[in-house]
This record gives sequence, C-alpha cells and structure tokens, in this order.
Amino acid sequence: MKNKSILSLTATQLKWMACIFMLVDHIGVLLFPQNMLLRGIGRLAFPIFAFMTANACYHSRNIGLYLLRLLIFALCYQPVYQLCMGNHINIFATLFLGASGIYVYQVLLKRFSSRILAILPSFVLLALAELLPIDYGAYGVALILAAYLFFQQPSGLILSWLLLTGLYVYTHWPMWIQAYCLLSIPLLFMYNQQKGRGNKWSFYIFYCLHIPALYLIGKYLL
Repeated sequence: MKNKSILSLTATQLKWMACIFMLVDHIGVLLFPQNMLLRGIGRLAFPIFAFMTANACYHSRNIGLYLLRLLIFALCYQPVYQLCMGNHINIFATLFLGASGIYVYQVLLKRFSSRILAILPSFVLLALAELLPIDYGAYGVALILAAYLFFQQPSGLILSWLLLTGLYVYTHWPMWIQAYCLLSIPLLFMYNQQKGRGNKWSFYIFYCLHIPALYLIGKYLL
C-alpha cells in the first residue's frame, strides 16, 4: 500500500509506533493485569508488526537471511520470555512462521504459477503455530500471510483481516478485545513505502529488553 497524502509514515515510524503500543500492552500484562484499557491499546501492536514482516518479505533481496535472523532471536530469547511471560513461545516465532509461509509461497508460485498450490503448505504452518503454541497462534501467522497476499490491495487486506479477526474473537471468546487490533489499519494506509532513518537492530533490542525490565519492576518494585 502506497500512501500519497500529506499524512505519511515511514517503516521506521510505524515500527516505533508498534513498539509503543507493545510497551503499553506489556505494562498491562506484567504490572496492571486488570487494566483493560492498556490491553486494548496494546492490540494495535501486532498487526503493525505483521504488516511490516510482510513488507520486509515483499522488498527483501535476501529473505533467507531475514528468516535466519528471526529464528535466532526466537530461539535465544525464549528462556527469558518464558520466565517473564509464561509457558508459550515468543513473537519472533510467530513472525518466523509467517515469513516462512511467504517464502514458500514465493518459491512455489515461481515454479507452478498457481496461487492456490503456492499457499497450500501454509496450512501446515498454521497448524504448527497452534500446536507449539506461539504468540497469537495460527491467527498471527494468517495475518502476516494475508498482509503479503494483499500488500497492494487495500480492500483485500481489510476484508481478510476483518474475517480473520472475527473468526479469532468467535473461537476465543471472551477475547473480544482483540477486535481493537483493526484500529491499526488506518495507520498502515499512511505507509509511504520509505524505510526512514533508524537502525533495524534497535527494534530487536527494544523487544528483548523491555519485557525483563517490566518483569523486574513488577517483581521487586510494585
């Protein structure tokens, strides 16, 4: 999606917005679990990360290196994440499975020229996401895949995310709060397809440090 209006955001700006939403969400999880407002605001984080993962795959010249980076962070960070957040697998794994699905789709589409055949292996990844279990499960992986499939089709992105989120809310009731994630879509429409200034590693570092920091605050200061 390419925005031509005055109100535009670079990839870096969108990622930092997602980091802020994520920070608010995790403040709610680790410090104020009864505050649903914080959790509601936090719902906007993952869809932005999902879209930016699709964006990275769409523009990357070496998607294999991107996948390797996500996998390394998923594996290395898991012990810290499990200590702080409980017995499920961190968001790097979700992004890795989503990006893996995109990679397989790209390879098969070039070979068979069939979108249907190319997308079929992704259902294995969706099942794997539920079995592990990773953050957001199959729903999270599906959001990433949909963001890629409809990267240049805003109406398709909106419809697919509406359907996926509606299905998630219905099957995970009373997780109605997840519907707030759709409020992130207007922000994505502001994306101007510019990278923006910033170091890509800063987002990885922020994610890895803010969770244990909040955990220690909640454990020893509150």
